[in-house]
Amino acid sequence: MLSLVPEQIENYVLKHTSDVPDILKQLEDETYRNVPMPQMLSGPVVGHFLASLIAMSHASRILEVGTFTGYATLMMANALTDEDGMVITIDRDEACTSIAQKYWSKSSVDKNISQLIGDANKILDEIDGGFDFIFIDADKENYPIYYEKCLDLLSPSGIIVLDNMLWSGTVADKSNNDLEVVTLRELADTINKDDRVLNVLLTVRDGLMVVRKKTK
Repeated sequence: MLSLVPEQIENYVLKHTSDVPDILKQLEDETYRNVPMPQMLSGPVVGHFLASLIAMSHASRILEVGTFTGYATLMMANALTDEDGMVITIDRDEACTSIAQKYWSKSSVDKNISQLIGDANKILDEIDGGFDFIFIDADKENYPIYYEKCLDLLSPSGIIVLDNMLWSGTVADKSNNDLEVVTLRELADTINKDDRVLNVLLTVRDGLMVVRKKTK
């Protein structure tokens, strides 16, 4: 993943973002030491952004599509203002989720996290809706399917955030016809034309698309 802004700016942003607990630093360290493609980890800037949206909206029922090693999961669970709130997270990679579960078990919010292992396409058809907040950060080829299914599962006042919507800036290059690039580009166009929602695409890290349902 290429940086969208100069490294100096990235470092400045990180320096001026609140620190994270040691358990998250340990999780990040293990991810970078032992997991292929560790850059998939959300990191403190995205993590704090998600946590801020959850805290400000008082979201209590959260869905995550794509757990990886559970960094964002833990950030979101820590942001719950309802002690009975729940983060339901979906992934099929048991090796990565085992790392996630190791660190969640050391936290005070382990009881607020529920891990579902399997095919997200199938699981999304089987779970009950009414989610206040949904974070999509999984295989890009299925993003359009995840978007539609998650929109159906979203509460009327809920928020969806989709990660990697700029894909290192490649989506802006119309000559780039890689499958993932085309999929993300077309999905961005679809969301922008979707009369059911309001959306904003942010240049935070690799691009965060924030979506909410229209209220009228």
